[in-house]
Formats: sequence, structure tokens, C-alpha cells
Amino acid sequence: MDILIEGTGAMACLFAARFAQAKMPVTLSGSWQEALSALKEQGVRLVERDGRERAYPVSVVERACHSRHFEQALVLVKSWQTEATAERLRHCLGLSGLALTLQNGLGNQEQLEAALGSGRVCLGVTTAGATLLGPGRVRAGGSGKVSLGSHPGVEPVADALQQAGFEVEVV
Repeated sequence: MDILIEGTGAMACLFAARFAQAKMPVTLSGSWQEALSALKEQGVRLVERDGRERAYPVSVVERACHSRHFEQALVLVKSWQTEATAERLRHCLGLSGLALTLQNGLGNQEQLEAALGSGRVCLGVTTAGATLLGPGRVRAGGSGKVSLGSHPGVEPVADALQQAGFEVEVV
């Protein structure tokens, strides 16, 4: 399963690195051109808590998607970027695809549902932490839980998150 991550900041890079570590194909998309270029050229670079650093290859979508082949998307952008992200997802997410928002702030789920439909959005929260060290380079801040709202289509993304080493609960 190829996972799309909308965002290129600290949390997006952390999740991308964990998926890539687990040998899952991952694609990042966003609007920060410097990060997209770094990710394309060097992969996502993860600095672990013990100081070890490793780069993981990822795919990058620099502009709008032109195929709807992603069945799972994680939305990890700032709240003010949600509306534009939702529009981009309309063209990237498969017709039965699910967008999981792990964003801070209010109104993100509603904005995504307005563009994608209420049955295609799942709300979640995480206590995982990360610090952005530069474009495409992130330091893990420690383990944390990912709590996902109950949804008929959440099982594949929950399984992928668990395979990537996250502690996952569906509530």
C-alpha cells in the first residue's frame, strides 16, 4: 500500500521515515518547495534520540496529483493549509480512499469532509513528537500513541501505522 502524506514538516517527515524504515512505500506532498527538493534529492533524514542519523528514500509529488491511486492519506499540515490540501486530495485519493487527519486545531475534519465527503475522513490524534532540523531532516522526539477514531475504513491505515512502529488504538 502506497501511503500519501500531505505535509513536509516535522511530523510528516517523522511518519514518512517510520513508514520507509518498515519498507512501506511512502509519498510526500506539500507546498514547501525547499523541503520537497531536499526530500527528492536526499530522502527523508531521521535523527534518532541516540543521535544516529539515516536517510530513507521517499517519493515526492511536487504539484497536483493526476491519478487517484492513493488509498490512504495522512494529513499533517498546519490548519491554515487544510483547505488547499483538501482540494489536492480530491485528485490524489482513490474513490474509496481514506484521509486521516492527525492535525492540531479545530475545523480540519470539517474542511476535509467538505471536499472529500464525510465517509472518507477519519479523525485522529498523536502524542508522538518530532523537531524539524531542516528541510527533509527531523529529530524523533520520543515514542507516542496514535489514537484513531472508529471508522469502517481505518483498519488498513491502523495496520500500517503499527507496522511502522507506532502504538495505535482505535477509539
